[in-house]
Amino acid sequence: MNHMTKISNRQEFENIDNFFKTLTPSVIKIEFVLKVEAVTSNPRFLVTVDDCILFNDTLAEGVHNITLDTVELEPGKKSTLSLSMSGKNQHDTICHNDTIIKDTFILIEKFTINNFDILLDSDFFYRYFSCTNNSNNESISVSNGFWSNSSLTMTFDNPFELWYNSKSTKNIELAGPLKFQNGLDRVEDELARLLDNLEKLDY
Repeated sequence: MNHMTKISNRQEFENIDNFFKTLTPSVIKIEFVLKVEAVTSNPRFLVTVDDCILFNDTLAEGVHNITLDTVELEPGKKSTLSLSMSGKNQHDTICHNDTIIKDTFILIEKFTINNFDILLDSDFFYRYFSCTNNSNNESISVSNGFWSNSSLTMTFDNPFELWYNSKSTKNIELAGPLKFQNGLDRVEDELARLLDNLEKLDY
């Protein structure tokens, strides 16, 4: 196979790969169950995807079920999801005999992205999320919650489903059926074109 044929082959397979990426909706939908405790003031919880703010509010003590609006993302691009807590001060941790008896925190009891349960996939969660202290930007241990003013972040490729399934060792199937953007006619036409080009390659 000559050099030009190898290039054509590679380009066709890249076209096929990119085409199938467009069949998966490039959206992200996030749901939480959060347990909150507070001492002197309620903590603030912030969720962003890239420059889009999905949630930004203080949370009272108790359990909160939060479903965020679905966000459309650009296929083939990287996005960054950030979760953070702020508003905790030096009076928000009460100790007695070196034991914490009351604290301000946000515990993440459930966390799903596009119906994938992220906390149940612990290998994925601890590998692909990072955590930083908001006051000095130093890295700290990743955990399923916030006991200081800090941020959890993850950078991923769009569509999220394809990227997640390529990284996860637990959830190996798609969260839901693929939704074709422009109908089966478009699928058939594109596949026919790609197959026709492959047949024309000079082996």
